[in-house]
Amino acid sequence: MKTNRKESQVLAGIIAYLQTRPDVFFWRQNTSAGIAPSGQFMRSNMRGVCDIIGVQAPAGVMIGIEVKREHGGGLSPDQVLFRDNLLDHGAVHCLARSVEDVVAVLGPPLVRIAKHKRERIVPR
Repeated sequence: MKTNRKESQVLAGIIAYLQTRPDVFFWRQNTSAGIAPSGQFMRSNMRGVCDIIGVQAPAGVMIGIEVKREHGGGLSPDQVLFRDNLLDHGAVHCLARSVEDVVAVLGPPLVRIAKHKRERIVPR
């Protein structure tokens, strides 16, 4: 059976992978929009910005990771423009439909993340 992971599922896997890379400082670039008290429509950042932005040591290379669902979906014109600007300025861009796409760019995990079982706290 062919799967088609949602973008949020692919994103969660990529973030878990990036946590195994102490040489990469990264953050999830959330985008939001809304109506200001003046009634004007406002965005929280520029159009086309990648879902994950990071910097890889030791060279300090900027990384932009645009996450898409496993099958289907492509870059919007704004995302293409952002990608092209990143590449023109020496950064790395990755269109990621899976964790493997990011591993192909950055390499294998460097550390193992241990999962801890959460203890249930019961009030007395």
